[in-house]
Amino acid sequence: MAPNRIDNDVKALARYFNLKNCKCKFDKKSGVTQLVHNGQTVCGLASIASFLVQNSEQPSLHGGSCHMTKAQIQQWLQYRVTIVDRCLNEKDVTTVLKELNSFLESRVYFVTSSLTVADLVLYFGLFATFNQLTLQEKEKYLHLSRWFNNVQRVAKLEEFYPILPFSLNYLYEGVSEH
Repeated sequence: MAPNRIDNDVKALARYFNLKNCKCKFDKKSGVTQLVHNGQTVCGLASIASFLVQNSEQPSLHGGSCHMTKAQIQQWLQYRVTIVDRCLNEKDVTTVLKELNSFLESRVYFVTSSLTVADLVLYFGLFATFNQLTLQEKEKYLHLSRWFNNVQRVAKLEEFYPILPFSLNYLYEGVSEH
């Protein structure tokens, strides 16, 4: 995973959660992204995401008071770091997309019935991949595509990334009937 991609994701999360006085940097010595907030340093994407949501005005995105939900959120944050970010080739990417698609077959979001920080972090991590998929390729991952499209619209993420199309209807917008 390129350091500046994780840095960009951390910066986007900090803006999303409207946390001021944050500085993101990549420590070349340790090879880890760091967030400095009011003189305190937090290292690693999963820890940074947890810190940002806990210090935001949207703590419900971190699972509320349910310990199981919080643990499942941490599981998906770690999945992003250990699996998604370590895809080295197209075969790895395809395997991850199939796995996530299967998981979402009967779910709207990864952890609860509403958006959590896990969904945001996975969205940011999958954006570049989805941006390269054709509409036909997105159809192969129907459940994951539904989730991705839902997250980008519900979370209002167009400030951070452009809204990706998921429907052939976009091809026909602006065409009037004769």
